[in-house]
Amino acid sequence: LGSHSTSGALRLSLPFTAANLSDQAGVAGGSCFIYRTSQSIYDNPVIITDTSSPYAIFYYNTTSGDVGAIQANNVDAAFEIIVSFSYFTNS
Repeated sequence: LGSHSTSGALRLSLPFTAANLSDQAGVAGGSCFIYRTSQSIYDNPVIITDTSSPYAIFYYNTTSGDVGAIQANNVDAAFEIIVSFSYFTNS
């Protein structure tokens, strides 16, 4: 990713906008592995697309059992991610 000073949820730009289908059918999830980060280790990280969005956002399980978005400022500039997912588009 190179050096950054971003804030907000860590997200991945998608080549196509995710489809807006009925009953959240356009939402897709996938697996990811985040490593070589100088920050805390995230439990069970996943990547999830949102309907009508050109991004997928990285989430993790919090210590209280909830789900939280991984924040961009919580990873350093040299971290690596392996991602696997598929999603529906209108294209």
